[in-house]
Amino acid sequence: GDTVRVSLTVTVPATRRHVVLFDPFPAGFEPHFASRVAVAESDKTWQPPWQWQDALADGMLLYASRIEPGTYTFTYTLRAAAGGVFVQRPAYVAEMYTPETFGRTGPGTATISE
Repeated sequence: GDTVRVSLTVTVPATRRHVVLFDPFPAGFEPHFASRVAVAESDKTWQPPWQWQDALADGMLLYASRIEPGTYTFTYTLRAAAGGVFVQRPAYVAEMYTPETFGRTGPGTATISE
């Protein structure tokens, strides 16, 4: 039941439009919300430039209609749900209507000790 803070950092060299970022959760983790109130309030605590966020069953999804050049960090919390060693699939970011403009992280592993 321990929690882990995840930080996603994106560096944008030029203005980008309609950007989507997907960060898949490793198996064994799930989104952490302290209460139903926190879930309701999460829509009000967006982190610029991201205008929309959704913690899906398998990952965090972010959207921004426009991102100016710069470096941006988005943070969220996961809760350990099961012990083991799990594969971390790469996070992926792209312009929705210009998919040749994209980036992704490398894969990794996450270990949850019981």
